[in-house]
Amino acid sequence: MVHQIDHIAVKAILNVLRRKIARRTSEDEAIDMLSRFILELTPKYEFLKYISVNQTVYSESESIWVAPELNEVEEKQMLSALHDLVRKSVVEMKEKADFFFIREFQDAFEDIEPVKKTITDDIPLNIMQHEYLVNRAQTLSLEKNQLLINLIYVLLSIENSYLPERESVELMKQSLQELLPKFPFFYSIEIIKNPEEKGYYTVEITDDVQKIPTYQFADAIYQLILHIGTKLQIEDSEEYRNKLKYKLGKRNTELLQKLNVPINNLHITTSSFSKKDILNQLIDSLIIIIGERTSKLFAVAVMIKIMGNVKQANTLFSDIQIQKNQEKYNLFIYDTIESASDEEFRKSIKKLIESVGTHLGQKRGEFISSLKLMLGEDYVSTIENYGLNFHMLEMRFD
Repeated sequence: MVHQIDHIAVKAILNVLRRKIARRTSEDEAIDMLSRFILELTPKYEFLKYISVNQTVYSESESIWVAPELNEVEEKQMLSALHDLVRKSVVEMKEKADFFFIREFQDAFEDIEPVKKTITDDIPLNIMQHEYLVNRAQTLSLEKNQLLINLIYVLLSIENSYLPERESVELMKQSLQELLPKFPFFYSIEIIKNPEEKGYYTVEITDDVQKIPTYQFADAIYQLILHIGTKLQIEDSEEYRNKLKYKLGKRNTELLQKLNVPINNLHITTSSFSKKDILNQLIDSLIIIIGERTSKLFAVAVMIKIMGNVKQANTLFSDIQIQKNQEKYNLFIYDTIESASDEEFRKSIKKLIESVGTHLGQKRGEFISSLKLMLGEDYVSTIENYGLNFHMLEMRFD
């Protein structure tokens, strides 16, 4: 038996693709792009002649027209054509088709049952997403060394507006040393006094950082930016972001964005929350998020179970107790939590967040966004100073 995809489902898929492209470009550009792609692919897939993409002033849903004759096309051929259309869109948009483009496209069909299975099972979007990241990593790998050197020069320049040159260099060396346990490749960075060079200091990398996984390299850059901002006690995060982008220049800023370093969302906090404060805020926030789908008391029961599971591998949670009390709950965090190492603390809260996300199921990227909103900027920034990058966690969570 030959299977077909209903022409209405095809129209729904194309309209979602159009909207996702338009969100990153414009409505006119999205229409032009899809119209051009269909024309280019028609020699390969003759049945695409039954699809028309036109700019219209009446209704955005009418910009794509699909004839019922498409119902006669074999499912395998139609899926192949749709796959090629999505792939062409990603290639055409280049860096505008960021990591989230494919995931947003896939998630859009969560509530459209006739299309959900097609998108989830038959068009390999997850594989396409992986290929996209691999290709981007290969493109960026050749520029990692120079980008890191450029960033250090920029950070030193920003430090110089607060400190004398010698102290700026010492602060940079100290920051690299403190981050060394998490990013061992920082050992290969040398800042050398050289009176023959501009600024009297040169930055050299004695090892090749190209082999460092791109996500780890991006995390290291982000943590170094945060670390310097925190050490300088910069209170105006927006001013810090603007200085960074101005001094880095367009090319380096674009490279950071391609690496998915969240430079536009950078937030420096001067708050000094204790580990106990952070855990209290984090657990309360997670219970609220879980409770949005059920009830607070059930959410507390879920949290108790999750913490019981993660406690086996993360002894830090032995210092935490949650007790249900009628319509409320009591959270006890012992002061001994403060003696935990920063590395143990980071790994433990990361495991807790991931476990809750897994329990909540699909659309876990949205879960991270909700959690950041619930925690607030100061808590998010303080947690990231321990080395947990929420942006990277969101990207790798699925």
